[in-house]
Amino acid sequence: MKPDWNKLSFFEKIFLYSRSYFKLRSYYISRLFFKHFKIFDGKTILKFINLGSKNYFRIKTFFEKEPETLKWIRSFNKDDVFWDIGANVGLYTIYAALKSNVTVYAFEPMPLNYKNLCMNISLNEISSKIIPCCLVLNNRSIFSYLYVKWLEEGFSGTSFNEPIKISKSKSLKIRQFGTSIDTLVYKLGFLCPTHLKIDVDGNDFLVLKGAKKVLKNKKLKSISIEVPIFLPSLEKKKTTIKKEKKDKIINKIKNYLENYKFSYFKTGTSGGDSIVLFFRRK
Repeated sequence: MKPDWNKLSFFEKIFLYSRSYFKLRSYYISRLFFKHFKIFDGKTILKFINLGSKNYFRIKTFFEKEPETLKWIRSFNKDDVFWDIGANVGLYTIYAALKSNVTVYAFEPMPLNYKNLCMNISLNEISSKIIPCCLVLNNRSIFSYLYVKWLEEGFSGTSFNEPIKISKSKSLKIRQFGTSIDTLVYKLGFLCPTHLKIDVDGNDFLVLKGAKKVLKNKKLKSISIEVPIFLPSLEKKKTTIKKEKKDKIINKIKNYLENYKFSYFKTGTSGGDSIVLFFRRK
């Protein structure tokens, strides 16, 4: 249980501050010298804004966290269209635009992450290749609440239209617009995705239900879906999802996509917190 900050003594506060700074010392040292980071994949240089400790560690572990996802992105063709749903600060968005030279639609509803996403697009000078959207992808068009557990750059853990417990001091509850993939493609003129990446904190099935027409469109070749193994609490601990529930979620997704002629072909890692399921059209 987190201590009540208002009841702590001066020395207890100093101790907690010191412990926090020690754990994150590499980030604070980096902030003294670097406003942004450069990371390399062969001859490709990717640049990212260095704001927030979570953001920092995402960048530092980028090439190790999801190697199967990076390999999947490198398989894209130049004329492909990549939809990154749950783009966070845009690591895979930027990588796809620079490494595979594809057109990217990047969807991120959390305000600070969306700000970082836009800054990273500008920093890499690729605004002609990426369309950032501060939207929730859902199974229908709806104006509801977005619950943000922890308001800091790089953090995930949001819920749309379903209340969750959020922090009293560093959280956010805002009105946000959600709509479906089919609405964006067939009513608003967005390009149909060739490749679809979904990482939306457990809301993935609703995203798929809102893409019934797109899933039938043969332009869509492959899909990547991140499925959580752990659920983060407000105390930043991890609660394991029971195997039965996890298997039920995975089988539900596999069976649903099987109806649209997509076959599961491999599982990837995602830093230990999730697994990534990959599907391709039969």
